[in-house]
Amino acid sequence: MADTRLKDAAQQYLNKRGPTSVSRAEVNMPMAWNYCEAVQDNNPVYWDEEFAKKTRFGGLICPPQMLKVMAGGHWWAPDYVRERQQKAIESQGEDYVGKVRALSDEMGYSINTQVGTEGEFLAPIKPGDGHLLMTSLVTEVSEEKQTRVGRGVFITSVVEYRTEKDNKLVGRTKMVLLKYIPGTGRQT
Repeated sequence: MADTRLKDAAQQYLNKRGPTSVSRAEVNMPMAWNYCEAVQDNNPVYWDEEFAKKTRFGGLICPPQMLKVMAGGHWWAPDYVRERQQKAIESQGEDYVGKVRALSDEMGYSINTQVGTEGEFLAPIKPGDGHLLMTSLVTEVSEEKQTRVGRGVFITSVVEYRTEKDNKLVGRTKMVLLKYIPGTGRQT
């Protein structure tokens, strides 16, 4: 019989949106151009204002993949900046994704492996949209499974991306995380 303790304990936190985090920068073309340079994307709707004005977008837009880039946090920031950001998140209430991950750690599922990610781009982002607002929720927790690397659970979470300007939903990212107990893998 499968172990469902974490799945059962996590039910109270499923499909509940946690705090909203805010991107460190507003949507802007210099960041988009840096990204386009790195991946060598020459789409004129990202580069040529005159061309972009004649498209259905009416001006320059950012590549869809910029959602993840712009929404990413700091690679490094002074402690006082990180503390201020953490307090802003905590002041909004319960972090349900954090609660599920904490429960999994308490039950011994301490190693994290991202096993899948899907991105859904619903609307373009462009200068004038302001910051990106990100909200996460856990949608599913599996019963315990025996995997090659160990006994573990699969936790599926979704991040929703909205624009600050009009709270428009512009994308979603679905991630599946395997959290497993070290030393419980199959012997080959």
